[in-house]
Amino acid sequence: VVLTGQYLPTHIDSSIYAVQTITKDELASFGSQNLSSVLSHQIGVDIFHDPFLGNYINFQGISGENIKVLIDGIGVTGLQNGSVDFSQINLGNIERIEVIEGPLSALYGNNAIGSTINLISKTNQNQKFNMSIESYFESIGQYNINGDIGYKINQNTVFVSLGRHYFDGWSPDDHISFLPLNYYADSTRFHSWKPKEQWFLKSSYIYKTKSNLIIKPYFDYLNEEVINKGFPQGAFSDYAFDEYYFTRKFDKGVVIKGPFFNRNIDIIFHHNRYSKIKNQYYKDLTDLSQFLTQDVDSTLINLFTHRVTCSNTNKERLHYQYGYSFNSELLNTQRIINNKQERTELSFFSSLDYNFNKTSIRTAFRYLYTNEHKDKFTPAVHIKMNLGKTYLRFSYAYGFRTPSLKEMYFNFVDMNHNIQGNTELIPEYSKNLQINLNSKIKKDYNFHCKVFYNTINNFITLIQNDNTANFEYVNIGNYKTLGTKLGLIFSAGNANINFNIAYLGQSSIYNPDVNFHIALNNKIQYQLNAQNEIALFYSFKGSRSIISKNTFGEILADNLGSYNMLHISYNRNLNEWLDFSVGCNNIFDIQNLDSETLISSFHSSESGGVPLSCGRYIYTSLKINVQYD
Repeated sequence: VVLTGQYLPTHIDSSIYAVQTITKDELASFGSQNLSSVLSHQIGVDIFHDPFLGNYINFQGISGENIKVLIDGIGVTGLQNGSVDFSQINLGNIERIEVIEGPLSALYGNNAIGSTINLISKTNQNQKFNMSIESYFESIGQYNINGDIGYKINQNTVFVSLGRHYFDGWSPDDHISFLPLNYYADSTRFHSWKPKEQWFLKSSYIYKTKSNLIIKPYFDYLNEEVINKGFPQGAFSDYAFDEYYFTRKFDKGVVIKGPFFNRNIDIIFHHNRYSKIKNQYYKDLTDLSQFLTQDVDSTLINLFTHRVTCSNTNKERLHYQYGYSFNSELLNTQRIINNKQERTELSFFSSLDYNFNKTSIRTAFRYLYTNEHKDKFTPAVHIKMNLGKTYLRFSYAYGFRTPSLKEMYFNFVDMNHNIQGNTELIPEYSKNLQINLNSKIKKDYNFHCKVFYNTINNFITLIQNDNTANFEYVNIGNYKTLGTKLGLIFSAGNANINFNIAYLGQSSIYNPDVNFHIALNNKIQYQLNAQNEIALFYSFKGSRSIISKNTFGEILADNLGSYNMLHISYNRNLNEWLDFSVGCNNIFDIQNLDSETLISSFHSSESGGVPLSCGRYIYTSLKINVQYD
């Protein structure tokens, strides 16, 4: 059963969209602890690391700012340079993940150009009390503890998730160690991968009425600290400049969904408060005293979202949905004009399904009004045909991304920079055509194939004026991605095998020729017996070019070398309440990707390649599950 983009909970074969699901078991495979590590096992997905922005994604050639991330249908906020930091999205109380490739702007609005990723939380449990505690360790210095509690009160349920993720930093010359090592003072204070501590808290109350209407108040909290300790400086290496980055996110709201007066409603009231503060300290390495310098930067975002959706599926042939969405964003930071900017958006959306002779046709549109740009009309058409054990889907859809407040009102001037926003920017606009085929050849064989073509117009980037230190955001050129993907899932004895291969290409004004590359991955799970399982994951990504943006929004283009990735894990169910896992990830010890710079930037620095991973590491996980009625 899938929820994303549906009028009602729908079987995956009946969905008019080609939905890919990542199950609860897959979420826990190979030591996955956040959304970033889960998506790294998906075909066509590249996860890259930035020491300050965290982990960002490239999905089939489309970067993170054009990818919509949802939790229970609610957009994830707190974007850094337009992209979500996927390492900040914890998997506590997440039951599964649904991915729909291609634009869903007609339904979800801004940013839903490349794909939509929806994390589905647990809303029900059979037992009166359910508790799980996980202790997780990686030999590169990652120490996590996660806990989930569910308590059922009649037909209502309370869920609470709490976690602490601590990473003590890593550099290429670090060695695998299961216990802290002794170092000379300050000899290892600088880390290529910065030390990070995260605290997570998620809570919700599921209240069900007699008519099965669900009312869910919720509260989520994230507290993150990233430390960037500088190199010792001075003639005697007696001082350094240290930077501390503090991020806090508060999400709270109410969701009301279910049957209501012969309709199915979904009502959302959501408020997000996001803050990020950077402090720089002068550190005296002789007596360890420190004081705050003038290099201080802070960002505060308040976002209110209200959405109402109403669906009618009572008629056999004709189903429809309509609704509206209201968003209000307030940005406060020293680096924009007047230190404060605000945006208000109002959208109306609708879709209509017509079903006949095992064929379904959906037409959809979204009308957007904003106080800064011209009104935007976004249409889409989807067709699904049921050919027995084969399902054929066609879609042609438009998508859009409105310029961020930063891109429009940025104002940063110092000795080395003069970066200005542009209030004349227009939204990026995309067109997507795709064909999906899914066939259950035999009982234990599932084959799927996809062909897609995607263009993004009015691409927004930061450009340098005449080799000076002056920069401005502009709409420049078009961007194109295309390709095909094949996959086969089957069982052979006690083994489950999932094989995928993709041939993907992209082009832009920076590299007009379409650059294709091959990607493949293979996952094998072998059940030794009822208590023991071995799993292996292998992936290959061919040499390719990528387009990305740095922290200022400048375009970077690189040719990346090919690489292989191999993980292996062993899982044992010790008893009904205790699970143990151990594994080795990145067996080939890939740390940086060889790269050739096609387009550099004013702010680029030389490096040994594009950072990909901390290299080979061993992980262990011990999970305790307690439940009773």
